[in-house]
Amino acid sequence: MQFGRKCQSLHVRFLWLVGKKKGTHHNCFSFRMHCCGAKRRKSMESKKGKSESGSKGISGKLMRHFTLDEVARITENFDVEKIIGEGNFRKVFRGKLDDGTEVAVKKLSRSAKEGPRQFETEAKLLLKIHHKNLVALLGYCDEPENKALIYEYLAKGNLHENLSGKNANFLTWDQRLCIAVDAAKGLDYLHNNCNPPNIHRDIKTANILLDEHLQAKISDFGLSRIFSSTNGTFITTDSVGTRGYLDPEYCTSRSLTKKSDIYSFGVVLLELITARPVQGNEHVVDWAVREVKKQNYQRQIVDPRLDGQYDSDSADKLVTIAISCVEKAAAKRPDIHKVHADLKACRDLTLERSQGTASKGGASSISSYNDVQPSSIEYHSSTQSTSSSSSAWSNLWRGFTEAFFSS
Repeated sequence: MQFGRKCQSLHVRFLWLVGKKKGTHHNCFSFRMHCCGAKRRKSMESKKGKSESGSKGISGKLMRHFTLDEVARITENFDVEKIIGEGNFRKVFRGKLDDGTEVAVKKLSRSAKEGPRQFETEAKLLLKIHHKNLVALLGYCDEPENKALIYEYLAKGNLHENLSGKNANFLTWDQRLCIAVDAAKGLDYLHNNCNPPNIHRDIKTANILLDEHLQAKISDFGLSRIFSSTNGTFITTDSVGTRGYLDPEYCTSRSLTKKSDIYSFGVVLLELITARPVQGNEHVVDWAVREVKKQNYQRQIVDPRLDGQYDSDSADKLVTIAISCVEKAAAKRPDIHKVHADLKACRDLTLERSQGTASKGGASSISSYNDVQPSSIEYHSSTQSTSSSSSAWSNLWRGFTEAFFSS
């Protein structure tokens, strides 16, 4: 769907919700190589017929308006036991529609000052766009003192929780690659397939949600900005976002570009690799750039909980991609379309090897970053490997890294 197409009927002061039912997703462990997309969403009309029908967005799907009584019923009168998330401007409740569909309800705090503007921004954006790797909005409540957005419910929570050990899930290397590809695909859609393009401005692991099959979806668009024209290259604006993920160049120049999201996404990739907190004794970017200069760096940089259960060559690839994304100079960072393509190549290589079907010399290769000149880093491939690889592929990879990191 094109971002720029007009929504004709929804023009209330605060648009708060848009929607779809949960789609059919594919198993992350199998890499969703033959993913055919989510199933068609059903209309969200209430069986009791008390709600207004709402408006149709760009996707042509019915956008349902909920009354406060309905939202209260969905969340069991905003039961504190139903809270699954909380922020400066809102609380998020787990709920259930009359037809049994599970939803997440984001209720705006009455005391929030910036909240209404961010809610309006998010609702207007999600009314106009739809992608399987973006969280879907199901409806809205816009009563004067009670604003709420109602989304599809994603059972596995956010990526930050899954990496930090706050829940029982442990992400394998294969699953992490799959999540990286999903998130990159959603961001590629925002940057390159929306018209005009959209910059998220708050890409982080807490804003990447996972469904029951570990399919990743980008969420929280309250800080997003769009270009007024497809020819625009930057927007001058105050820097906003989350500490640790903010693009250094954006912070100093106040020039917002697509590459600002790329830096944030690079930090996310480093979190996937290392499972280290972004802001600890040392920022994860500074730490990772220093570690990759060392021999056998993978033993230090890859999440130790994986206990060596990962493909060494794909780890080299993923680190290469991540480091290119967090270049201090925005011009040296790759476009998200290239990042997505290279992550897919990395994922496909691991899939082939896990299935034992990789051809001699390797069928997948990472695309070249012709427009990226990363900082000179003495890059050492690790000698650790947990799956057999052909000498032809090893030679190919060594040649790539030497050429890529030569100064």
